[in-house]
Amino acid sequence: MGLIASAGEALTGSSLTDQSLSELSQRGGQWFFENVLQYPTTDATRAVALIELAGGWDAFVKRVKADLFRLEEEK
Repeated sequence: MGLIASAGEALTGSSLTDQSLSELSQRGGQWFFENVLQYPTTDATRAVALIELAGGWDAFVKRVKADLFRLEEEK
C-alpha cells in the first residue's frame, strides 16, 4: 500500500527521487525494528506509521539527536 501511495504522490507533484528515498527509509526503518530491535512485524509497522505521521524519518532523527545532545549537556 505504501508503495502505491508513494507512486501516486510522485505523479501529483513530489519528485520520484524524493518518494523513492522516503520509501527506502520506511523499509529500512521497518527492517531495523524487526531485525535489530526484535519487534514483532505488527509492532514494527505501527512504529513506522507513527514516525511517518509525526513528520517522517528526518524529523525523527533530528529529535533523537536533539534529545541525545541535550542529555549529554546535562551530565
